[in-house]
Amino acid sequence: MQVKPEGFISEERLVEQAAGGDYDAFEQLVERHAGGVYHLALKMLHNPADAEEVLQETFLSAYTHMANFRRQSSFKTWLYRIAANHALTRLRKDKGKLEQWLDDEAELVTTDRSSDPEVAAEDEELRRRLIQAMDALPPAYRPVFWLRDVEGLSTQEVADVLGLELANVKTRLLRARLKLRELLADYVGETA
Repeated sequence: MQVKPEGFISEERLVEQAAGGDYDAFEQLVERHAGGVYHLALKMLHNPADAEEVLQETFLSAYTHMANFRRQSSFKTWLYRIAANHALTRLRKDKGKLEQWLDDEAELVTTDRSSDPEVAAEDEELRRRLIQAMDALPPAYRPVFWLRDVEGLSTQEVADVLGLELANVKTRLLRARLKLRELLADYVGETA
Protein backbone atom coordinates (compact mmCIF):
# COMPACT_ATOMS: atom_id res chain seq x y z
CA MET A 1 0.00 0.00 0.00
CA GLN A 2 1.40 3.35 -1.05
CA VAL A 3 1.44 5.93 1.71
CA LYS A 4 0.71 9.47 0.59
CA PRO A 5 2.73 12.28 2.17
CA GLU A 6 1.09 14.31 4.88
CA GLY A 7 -0.86 17.18 3.39
CA PHE A 8 -1.18 15.45 0.00
CA ILE A 9 -4.29 16.51 -1.86
CA SER A 10 -5.65 14.38 -4.68
CA GLU A 11 -5.70 15.81 -8.17
CA GLU A 12 -9.49 15.53 -8.29
CA ARG A 13 -9.74 17.65 -5.14
CA LEU A 14 -7.26 20.22 -6.47
CA VAL A 15 -9.22 20.48 -9.71
CA GLU A 16 -12.44 20.96 -7.78
CA GLN A 17 -10.88 23.66 -5.60
CA ALA A 18 -9.23 25.40 -8.56
CA ALA A 19 -12.51 25.41 -10.48
CA GLY A 20 -14.02 27.12 -7.45
CA GLY A 21 -11.45 29.90 -7.66
CA ASP A 22 -8.76 28.61 -5.28
CA TYR A 23 -5.52 29.99 -6.75
CA ASP A 24 -3.30 27.94 -4.41
CA ALA A 25 -4.92 24.73 -5.65
CA PHE A 26 -4.28 25.83 -9.23
CA GLU A 27 -0.65 26.56 -8.34
CA GLN A 28 -0.29 22.98 -7.12
CA LEU A 29 -1.71 21.70 -10.40
CA VAL A 30 0.82 23.85 -12.26
CA GLU A 31 3.65 22.39 -10.19
CA ARG A 32 2.49 18.84 -10.94
CA HIS A 33 2.08 19.29 -14.69
CA ALA A 34 4.42 22.06 -15.84
CA GLY A 35 7.24 19.67 -16.74
CA GLY A 36 5.02 17.45 -18.89
CA VAL A 37 3.38 20.38 -20.69
CA TYR A 38 6.77 21.97 -21.39
CA HIS A 39 8.15 18.66 -22.69
CA LEU A 40 5.18 18.19 -25.04
CA ALA A 41 5.52 21.74 -26.37
CA LEU A 42 9.28 21.33 -26.81
CA LYS A 43 8.76 18.09 -28.76
CA MET A 44 6.32 19.83 -31.05
CA LEU A 45 8.14 23.14 -31.48
CA HIS A 46 11.83 22.22 -31.06
CA ASN A 47 12.45 25.63 -29.54
CA PRO A 48 12.81 26.19 -25.78
CA ALA A 49 11.60 29.81 -25.92
CA ASP A 50 8.48 28.86 -27.89
CA ALA A 51 7.87 25.89 -25.60
CA GLU A 52 8.07 28.22 -22.59
CA GLU A 53 5.52 30.55 -24.19
CA VAL A 54 3.19 27.63 -24.94
CA LEU A 55 3.60 26.52 -21.31
CA GLN A 56 2.50 29.95 -20.11
CA GLU A 57 -0.34 30.18 -22.64
CA THR A 58 -1.54 26.71 -21.67
CA PHE A 59 -1.80 27.47 -17.97
CA LEU A 60 -3.32 30.88 -18.61
CA SER A 61 -5.99 29.23 -20.79
CA ALA A 62 -6.52 26.48 -18.23
CA TYR A 63 -6.91 28.98 -15.39
CA THR A 64 -9.30 31.13 -17.44
CA HIS A 65 -11.43 28.14 -18.42
CA MET A 66 -11.13 26.04 -15.27
CA ALA A 67 -14.86 26.26 -14.60
CA ASN A 68 -15.49 24.79 -18.08
CA PHE A 69 -13.49 21.62 -17.39
CA ARG A 70 -16.20 18.94 -17.55
CA ARG A 71 -14.09 16.09 -16.14
CA GLN A 72 -14.95 13.81 -19.08
CA SER A 73 -11.22 13.13 -19.36
CA SER A 74 -8.39 13.48 -16.89
CA PHE A 75 -7.10 16.94 -16.05
CA LYS A 76 -3.75 15.97 -17.60
CA THR A 77 -5.40 15.03 -20.90
CA TRP A 78 -7.39 18.27 -20.93
CA LEU A 79 -4.22 20.25 -20.21
CA TYR A 80 -2.23 18.44 -22.91
CA ARG A 81 -5.02 19.10 -25.39
CA ILE A 82 -4.75 22.83 -24.63
CA ALA A 83 -0.95 22.70 -25.00
CA ALA A 84 -1.12 20.79 -28.29
CA ASN A 85 -3.63 23.28 -29.67
CA HIS A 86 -1.43 26.24 -28.73
CA ALA A 87 1.63 24.57 -30.26
CA LEU A 88 -0.20 23.66 -33.47
CA THR A 89 -1.52 27.21 -33.74
CA ARG A 90 2.07 28.50 -33.52
CA LEU A 91 3.20 26.05 -36.18
CA ARG A 92 0.37 27.07 -38.51
CA LYS A 93 1.06 30.80 -38.05
CA ASP A 94 4.77 30.51 -38.76
CA LYS A 95 5.32 28.49 -41.92
CA GLY A 96 9.08 28.58 -41.33
CA LYS A 97 8.63 26.87 -37.97
CA LEU A 98 6.36 24.27 -39.54
CA GLU A 99 8.96 23.56 -42.20
CA GLN A 100 11.71 23.35 -39.54
CA TRP A 101 9.56 20.98 -37.48
CA LEU A 102 8.92 18.80 -40.53
CA ASP A 103 12.65 18.88 -41.35
CA ASP A 104 13.55 17.84 -37.80
CA GLU A 105 11.04 14.98 -37.89
CA ALA A 106 12.32 13.83 -41.27
CA GLU A 107 15.88 13.76 -39.88
CA LEU A 108 14.73 11.17 -37.35
CA VAL A 109 13.82 8.92 -40.26
CA THR A 110 16.83 9.61 -42.48
CA THR A 111 20.02 9.51 -40.46
CA ASP A 112 23.42 9.64 -42.13
CA ARG A 113 24.01 5.98 -42.91
CA SER A 114 27.41 6.47 -44.45
CA SER A 115 30.11 8.95 -45.29
CA ASP A 116 29.62 7.93 -48.93
CA PRO A 117 28.57 11.09 -50.82
CA GLU A 118 26.12 9.15 -53.00
CA VAL A 119 24.33 7.67 -49.98
CA ALA A 120 24.32 11.08 -48.27
CA ALA A 121 22.76 12.62 -51.40
CA GLU A 122 20.08 9.90 -51.44
CA ASP A 123 19.35 10.55 -47.76
CA GLU A 124 19.05 14.28 -48.41
CA GLU A 125 16.65 13.66 -51.30
CA LEU A 126 14.54 11.33 -49.15
CA ARG A 127 14.48 13.94 -46.37
CA ARG A 128 13.37 16.62 -48.85
CA ARG A 129 10.61 14.38 -50.24
CA LEU A 130 9.39 13.40 -46.78
CA ILE A 131 9.14 17.06 -45.79
CA GLN A 132 7.17 17.85 -48.93
CA ALA A 133 4.88 14.86 -48.41
CA MET A 134 4.21 15.64 -44.74
CA ASP A 135 3.60 19.28 -45.61
CA ALA A 136 1.11 18.19 -48.28
CA LEU A 137 -1.01 16.24 -45.80
CA PRO A 138 -4.36 17.88 -45.12
CA PRO A 139 -4.26 19.91 -41.87
CA ALA A 140 -6.65 17.49 -40.16
CA TYR A 141 -4.25 14.59 -40.74
CA ARG A 142 -0.90 16.19 -39.80
CA PRO A 143 -1.27 16.31 -36.00
CA VAL A 144 -2.76 12.79 -35.90
CA PHE A 145 0.09 11.39 -37.98
CA TRP A 146 2.72 13.28 -36.02
CA LEU A 147 1.44 12.40 -32.55
CA ARG A 148 0.87 8.73 -33.40
CA ASP A 149 3.68 7.79 -35.80
CA VAL A 150 6.41 10.26 -34.87
CA GLU A 151 5.80 10.88 -31.17
CA GLY A 152 4.60 7.36 -30.51
CA LEU A 153 1.44 8.16 -28.55
CA SER A 154 -1.20 5.46 -28.48
CA THR A 155 -4.26 5.95 -30.66
CA GLN A 156 -6.37 6.57 -27.56
CA GLU A 157 -3.88 9.18 -26.28
CA VAL A 158 -4.00 10.97 -29.64
CA ALA A 159 -7.81 10.97 -29.45
CA ASP A 160 -7.67 12.39 -25.92
CA VAL A 161 -5.09 15.08 -26.74
CA LEU A 162 -6.86 16.26 -29.89
CA GLY A 163 -10.36 15.84 -28.50
CA LEU A 164 -11.42 13.43 -31.23
CA GLU A 165 -13.36 10.18 -31.21
CA LEU A 166 -11.13 7.10 -31.41
CA ALA A 167 -12.71 6.08 -34.73
CA ASN A 168 -11.91 9.52 -36.18
CA VAL A 169 -8.26 9.21 -35.14
CA LYS A 170 -8.02 5.76 -36.74
CA THR A 171 -9.61 7.03 -39.95
CA ARG A 172 -7.40 10.13 -40.15
CA LEU A 173 -4.28 8.10 -39.40
CA LEU A 174 -5.10 5.58 -42.11
CA ARG A 175 -5.80 8.35 -44.61
CA ALA A 176 -2.58 10.17 -43.65
CA ARG A 177 -0.52 7.01 -44.16
CA LEU A 178 -2.22 6.27 -47.50
CA LYS A 179 -1.68 9.86 -48.65
CA LEU A 180 2.01 9.72 -47.69
CA ARG A 181 2.37 6.42 -49.55
CA GLU A 182 0.73 8.01 -52.59
CA LEU A 183 2.88 11.13 -52.38
CA LEU A 184 6.09 9.12 -52.05
CA ALA A 185 5.19 6.39 -54.57
CA ASP A 186 7.15 7.93 -57.42
CA TYR A 187 10.27 8.32 -55.27
CA VAL A 188 10.01 4.81 -53.82
CA GLY A 189 9.56 3.45 -57.35
CA GLU A 190 12.67 5.36 -58.53
CA THR A 191 14.86 4.02 -55.73
CA ALA A 192 13.57 0.43 -55.74
